[in-house]
Amino acid sequence: MNKPDFSEYENAILESLSLLTSKRYKYIEYFDKDEYRLYRRNNLLYFSIENEKIQELEVEINNPKNSIQEYLENLSSLKSLTIYINNTKESIIDINLHIETLTNLSIYTKGNVRITVSFENLPNIYSLMIVGDSIGNKELLNIDSIKNAKSLERLEIISIPIFKIPDSIRHLNNLKDLVLRDCGLREFDDLIFEIETLEWLDLQGNKDLKIKKNIRDRLYEKLGLFNPPEHYMDEDLYSLFNEK
Repeated sequence: MNKPDFSEYENAILESLSLLTSKRYKYIEYFDKDEYRLYRRNNLLYFSIENEKIQELEVEINNPKNSIQEYLENLSSLKSLTIYINNTKESIIDINLHIETLTNLSIYTKGNVRITVSFENLPNIYSLMIVGDSIGNKELLNIDSIKNAKSLERLEIISIPIFKIPDSIRHLNNLKDLVLRDCGLREFDDLIFEIETLEWLDLQGNKDLKIKKNIRDRLYEKLGLFNPPEHYMDEDLYSLFNEK
């Protein structure tokens, strides 16, 4: 597929990002496509274009001097951003972006690192996914400022040991989907019932999480879709069939 024309300014930004990571960029029509979702190559980074502007972009942080923020904030139409953090040998990664157009942010991280994500300057973000390394679970995450992401509708945290449901999500008045999978959760928090907009809750992979039967029943009744930890599946399915 031929790459369409886009501005020389944004092309220069892309070249600078490529130099930082030593990876070549590959154009793709859009990210929601089998060519990307099923056949993405780890030795490349991807981007898409609309109206001669970069709309979707992958970036990688793979060393302490790999500063991408100054480049990203000059992309005037960026809507979707995927960040890969790969064994930077840096103990703290602070992601503090000023991108008003950004609606989707995905972060994939490996290694022993503490990640802080700030949302004060991401006013239109509605989907956030943060995925850790399933081996070791060494990543730590601070998303206290997520209370500022007033437009957020979907939050996924996967394979990162946060241990408790983030209290700050009670301020997300538009949250519909909450996925906290394999997060080392141990106690259920009733604040979930305060989120009136919530439609889907996924708590799978939290093998030490205890949720009383009456609480699970309330969640099944309240939500369009509730995925409890796997150790409750048999009991809940048995109860469901007995009711019928």
